[in-house]
Amino acid sequence: MQERGDGLTTSTKNAYAGLELSPYANLSPQELLRLEIKTERVEQIALNQIVVDAGITDDQHVTALAESMSGPRGQLSSLIVRARTVDQDSINYDVIDGFHRAKALLQLGKSTCVGKVVYGCSDEELFDLRVLAANSVRSVSFSRIATWMQSSFRQTPWYVRGLSLVQICTLQMTGGKGSRLGLTPEEAKQAQEWIEEKVRRWSRPVSAIFNIARAYEAADPNLIYQVRVGGGGSHGKHGELSPARFSAIVVPLAGEFDLQRRLVEVVLKHNFVAKDAEILAKAVAFVKEIPRLVDEIIANPDIALETLRNDHAEPSKSQINEYQTLQVGRKSLTTIYRRERRSKNGSPPPKPVTVESANQDRRLDTRIEELERQLETAVLWWRNSEKISETEREIMVRFIEKTENLEEISTAMSLTPFQILQFIQLAYRKYFIELRGKNIL
Repeated sequence: MQERGDGLTTSTKNAYAGLELSPYANLSPQELLRLEIKTERVEQIALNQIVVDAGITDDQHVTALAESMSGPRGQLSSLIVRARTVDQDSINYDVIDGFHRAKALLQLGKSTCVGKVVYGCSDEELFDLRVLAANSVRSVSFSRIATWMQSSFRQTPWYVRGLSLVQICTLQMTGGKGSRLGLTPEEAKQAQEWIEEKVRRWSRPVSAIFNIARAYEAADPNLIYQVRVGGGGSHGKHGELSPARFSAIVVPLAGEFDLQRRLVEVVLKHNFVAKDAEILAKAVAFVKEIPRLVDEIIANPDIALETLRNDHAEPSKSQINEYQTLQVGRKSLTTIYRRERRSKNGSPPPKPVTVESANQDRRLDTRIEELERQLETAVLWWRNSEKISETEREIMVRFIEKTENLEEISTAMSLTPFQILQFIQLAYRKYFIELRGKNIL
């Protein structure tokens, strides 16, 4: 998106194209707000009335603007702000475009600024206009767009009902009827029309909105403010959390805020590209219930990447599917066990004992004992697994039960850390195949 000489983007210019001088020039700001008049006009605004906290800004750009504004020409570009009543006598101005200029003026110690004031602007319209103007400073554009898209969505009845922007995007992309979201066909149609309107207002396809929203909703809220457009895997961008890196980490680890923060630190420290960040994130997600293994991956990311890159079965995708299937299998065992236990010890009056009922009880007891053994085996499965090798079994015992680290296991078994991780990975896969062969999964 091109930036004009006055600091406003072309999209922002188009958004305000055709605005003429306000016919309400003689009315005070309080009167315009009280009468709910929709208009725009240029005013001299006190900086202490401008709300800048909501802005995601680049400190280096603020400093550069302050240096520019300290010259003889001062402020060349007006801020664009929305006026709103705080109480009966006071007004605040929410920035639509010009967060960096406002902070630069404050840095220079100025008390007033020139701004185009928009009256009669709702909260949802405010956030829509912010999304449109978000590219005025490219480095923080992703963080701004993601944040303000969500802020706009929070003004809707679907947010109040507990739905997410991702769900509304999915509804539109799939053409669903909304029944799974608890919506009537009419409500689903309204939601689809809403997102279609945002596609036009935000100048982005619904797929792009979906991807941005999915990353935002999965992430630690504090991480979104660290994202900088222009970061990536190149040596010149070391230490920056690019949108690609951000999404690669937070989507596989949705809701796992501590793991997200730890992995971001590792990725930036080692300057891994987004693809490697995604491999590590999926590996951590796969073993997140085994803290020792998570710690080893984070402590030795190069070894983990070497292992996973050389896995021709695409572990970053298949491992997670296997792990999730295994978890479903374990839950199924628990459900069957509890259901059969209830059927034996439930409250209905006992039936007369017959040969047939006695046989049924014996079969039920046998089944319950079998399920109990399977549940116990699922916890320490490597002890009795028929498929894994003795080397793999010893590694699992040392790593999981004895909590030895990779260095200790390496010394004791004369294996490299790379080989140890490969054996652990292979053991999990063999166990999955073993369960599937026994029709447990």
